Amino acid sequence: MKKENGSATLFVLSAMLLIISILVILYILFIQGNNNQEKQIEKIQKEYNSKNESLEEVYNNLLKENEIQETKEQIKP
Repeated sequence: MKKENGSATLFVLSAMLLIISILVILYILFIQGNNNQEKQIEKIQKEYNSKNESLEEVYNNLLKENEIQETKEQIKP
């Protein structure tokens, strides 16, 4: 059986690159999720400050808007 030099090193480097790529993607998704939450919190605060509704009503209205938006995003091809 012929032994190839560097094949183990190439495998290890490829595996490390794959792992790093996966971690970067997960980090980006995590940051994006946090940004969406911050935007929703700011929107709730603006709605609450602009109207004399209870915080529960504002929150429920925004939940309904998010459900509609998510449904529209799912319908898009």
